Amino acid sequence: MSSRMGRMSRYDDAIVADLKGGLGNQLFIFAAGYAQAQRLGCRFVIDASRYSNPDQPHKYGLGFVEDLADETLRFPSRRRRPQFIRRRRAAHMQYVFEENSAVRYDPSIETIIPGTTLVGYFQSWQYFEGVADLLFRRLSANVGNLAPITLHLRRGDYLNAPTAKVHGLATPDYAGRAITLLNALGDVGSVAVYSDEQDRVVRELDGFPANLIFPDQRGMSALASLQQLASGEHMIMSNSSFSWWAAWMMGRRTGGYIIAPRPWFADDTAASDLLLPNWITLDARELS
Repeated sequence: MSSRMGRMSRYDDAIVADLKGGLGNQLFIFAAGYAQAQRLGCRFVIDASRYSNPDQPHKYGLGFVEDLADETLRFPSRRRRPQFIRRRRAAHMQYVFEENSAVRYDPSIETIIPGTTLVGYFQSWQYFEGVADLLFRRLSANVGNLAPITLHLRRGDYLNAPTAKVHGLATPDYAGRAITLLNALGDVGSVAVYSDEQDRVVRELDGFPANLIFPDQRGMSALASLQQLASGEHMIMSNSSFSWWAAWMMGRRTGGYIIAPRPWFADDTAASDLLLPNWITLDARELS
């Protein structure tokens, strides 16, 4: 929905992307905002002000595409604080477009006008089809070739009870069934395993009937880790936006098989507007 507030501001000629979350979420929000600015032929502004907070658990990661924006806001101000956006206070003085659903593409975004701030996660490839080729070139510039299959198992905060209640977890059983399926589709060889808790995943996958390798990602930036995750021919995803971008990159690079977990959320909510039509889905829960 959109609302109008107050008099003219310095951003009335721009689309403003209100960033939040880690690199995967930042990319979705950036892509949606940049696509709309290109459609409208107006300025594009990245609001990265929340990352100036030292207590923020994530780091700003869009330096490699920042030149596509006309301005990047580094620090919060009275007019740009996120709480003013959400509460639609007159101090903000702009249009606001908030997504209606975290799992459905909202076509009404195509009706927004310059001066709009995007608030939400915008997790669908449909939000940025018009700029997909450019984003792919920027993201995949340093992607090499590592292993026939890459496997991503998101852990970290997904193990916390409140987060697990929302997201659920892609289990080792899911990973095993996915590897079996890919082997049935062709002789795929070794599997490079990635996780935000690599030591834990090494233990979880102990005894797996597959040739597993565990690349060392210590000291790597989020972008470098994403590019390494996208470096195979086929991929087994977790239910995370970081995993999604690696799979999207790989699919465009190789045309290989992408296996995604279902349901995407713990409450059995599907993500039909997020996953690409040619991706294969498998139940992510423990079935054995």
